[in-house]
Amino acid sequence: MSGVASRFTFDAAVEINPIWSPDGSRIAFGSSRKGPYDIYQKLLNGTGDAELLLESDEKKIPHAW
Repeated sequence: MSGVASRFTFDAAVEINPIWSPDGSRIAFGSSRKGPYDIYQKLLNGTGDAELLLESDEKKIPHAW
């Protein structure tokens, strides 16, 4: 790791509370892309789109993997 910050997601929504997966390959985060915060994950290497993990009408924010 270089220690240099870089953008991980590019959606215009607010995205909060990134949590590393236990194996270090993915990051889960809360995103307001569809209204209330839902939980998404994305591969750490930046390939592919973020994957929706949990969607509902209530606000959700990941705190642990």
